[in-house]
Amino acid sequence: MQVPLWPDMICPAILLETDKNLPEYGFTINPNDPCIANSTTKSGNQLTMVWHVNDLKISCIDKFAVTKLLCFLMSIYGDNTTIHQGTSHNYLGMDLDYSEKGILKVSMTNYMDKIIEDFPEAIIGSNPSPHTVNLVNI
Repeated sequence: MQVPLWPDMICPAILLETDKNLPEYGFTINPNDPCIANSTTKSGNQLTMVWHVNDLKISCIDKFAVTKLLCFLMSIYGDNTTIHQGTSHNYLGMDLDYSEKGILKVSMTNYMDKIIEDFPEAIIGSNPSPHTVNLVNI
C-alpha cells in the first residue's frame, strides 16, 4: 500500500529534553535505533520522528497529527525553533523530495558539490576506488 507522507523538518536549538518529553506525547523509542521514536495517532496512523544531533524529521500520513506535534514541540522549545514544511527538504546533507505521490527521491548531489567546492586543494584526477593501497599494506 502506498500512502502519502506529510514530511516536516524541525531543528530545535536544544534536543536534550526531547527524550524526556516523548513518552508524555505517546512516543516509544525504537529499541533497535534510539534516534527513532514512533507513536500512533488517534486515527491509527504511525507518527514517526527521526533525529540526529539537533535535526529532527517528522513524518505521518496525517498532516493534522504532524501540526499538533509541531505545536507541542514549539511549546517546549519556543521561538528558537525553525520549521520547514512541504515536499522538499534537506536533511543531513540529503535532499529529500516527496513531490511525486508514493515516491521518495533522495539525492546528495548538492552536498557533494559543496564538498568539492570547499575542498582546500585542486582536484586534478580520479580514482576507481575510495581507498588506496595503503589501506591494505600494513
